[in-house]
Amino acid sequence: MKQLFTLNIFLIFNIFCYSQNINFENKYTSEIVFIENSNLQNALQKIIQKDMICQTKSLNWYIDFISNDKILISKYYIENLIAEKGLKYIYTTFIDNKILFIVNNEFTNNSISKSKYSVDLGQFIGKENYSTVDYSFWVIQNKGGKYKIIKERRYKCDE
Repeated sequence: MKQLFTLNIFLIFNIFCYSQNINFENKYTSEIVFIENSNLQNALQKIIQKDMICQTKSLNWYIDFISNDKILISKYYIENLIAEKGLKYIYTTFIDNKILFIVNNEFTNNSISKSKYSVDLGQFIGKENYSTVDYSFWVIQNKGGKYKIIKERRYKCDE
């Protein structure tokens, strides 16, 4: 009887550890940050306001710091970005009450300040959305502290 009791305790402990490990693996967070440069904030705000006619559900704004002086901004499914780019670190910020994800923090330099608060992105892990639609994008360049749109590709929205 004592062996049966010990075996049951051992099994319960293993099941508990396994379920905790699954929960830990599915936990994915994004630190909330603030964009420091007001010129960059204004450039991003103009882009978001330009694209307000495109109300595409489930798409998220994202910022990709391509290099020290170039930034790409577009919309895409955040779950696809996480899966396709294999993102380990992702930041979240807000402009004009819109959520923007920063998917490449390699060149963020002094552009952001961290808040030490995080949001849970676990719901996006292991999911993908398939679409053949091309999404509008903008490339912003930093020239002497001023951010300017140097390339813009806007696609017509499905209405």
